[in-house]
Amino acid sequence: MGKKIGIAVGVIIAVVAIVGCLIPLKTVAYTVMVDYQYTETYYEDEPYEETETYTEKVPLDYKLIESYLDTDSTFVQSRIVIGGVVIQDEIVETRSPIGCVILKNIDSDPGSVKVYFSFYALEKWYYEHTDDFSWQEYKELLDPPYGEHGKPVGESYHTYVQLNLEPGETGTAKYTVHDIDMDSDEFFWEFEVTQATKPVEKQRTVTKQRQVEKQRTVTKQRPETRHKEVTLLDYWLHY
Repeated sequence: MGKKIGIAVGVIIAVVAIVGCLIPLKTVAYTVMVDYQYTETYYEDEPYEETETYTEKVPLDYKLIESYLDTDSTFVQSRIVIGGVVIQDEIVETRSPIGCVILKNIDSDPGSVKVYFSFYALEKWYYEHTDDFSWQEYKELLDPPYGEHGKPVGESYHTYVQLNLEPGETGTAKYTVHDIDMDSDEFFWEFEVTQATKPVEKQRTVTKQRQVEKQRTVTKQRPETRHKEVTLLDYWLHY
């Protein structure tokens, strides 16, 4: 009889233990991901039209008044010494050519004019071996630009001069060639108006890009902590 009572008590204790492990007695925290709505700001390129002012060069109306050759005189000392004896000691005048071009702005706007000068000095040997030579005959031998195809041109000198003229104003473009002696060198010169322009303001419509601020609603996720009741057995096994 006592043995049966012990067995019963043991069973009761076991049942109580099992029931105690199965009844939720422990609160635990856990994390889940939940959706939420979020308004975000973003930037987007957007085309737009804009009227801009720009400057364009257009032809300037001008008039050639005159072109001529002037002279620039310089004085240098010429000394010839032979065997320590001064044979010649004098001041010599050297005359250099000056190309002159007079232009007038006959436009209603101010502008600029570029004059391109060219001077050509013939080699001396050519004169020494050519009879009855004339400048006209010489120029007919040449193909522009002068000196091309091995033609007998000696030295050539080039430059351009820019004149900035107001409406109705007259200006003179000049170019002096000091390497040419007008008294001893054979030469010829010419000029060309290579550019005559005036700046004019104009307007045009252009397409540009700009960034525009916009907003949109997007769905995102975030962690959220929650709580639940678990049994002791579950707690012992998993936490």
